[in-house]
Amino acid sequence: MLLSPDDIIVTHGCIEALNLALRAVTQQGDLVAVESPTFFGLLQVLDSLKLKVLEIPTSPSSGISLEALQRAADHYPMLRALVVVPNVQNPLGCVMPDGHKQALGGMVRITESSFD
Repeated sequence: MLLSPDDIIVTHGCIEALNLALRAVTQQGDLVAVESPTFFGLLQVLDSLKLKVLEIPTSPSSGISLEALQRAADHYPMLRALVVVPNVQNPLGCVMPDGHKQALGGMVRITESSFD
């Protein structure tokens, strides 16, 4: 995939990038899944955007619980976003095993209704 300069946004850091990304795909009151525990700054961003938070258990050895995430996705069909840090997760500092990263990538699905 080729990118043009119009496809690139430079930010002053991760929190600004997350803020912009969440503004692009959510509206006030939408539900966003996050790792638990997660970076407190992310919770502040979600609060400032008036988004609801769904905490998904996270293990220092395997990262976000894929089983809990799947149950959440099945139970909350209008889940609008997932914020996950698979490498050097904050505050745990863990790295999700490659097999779990691949499985997580396989779980992600984008539908037209996601952008309504």
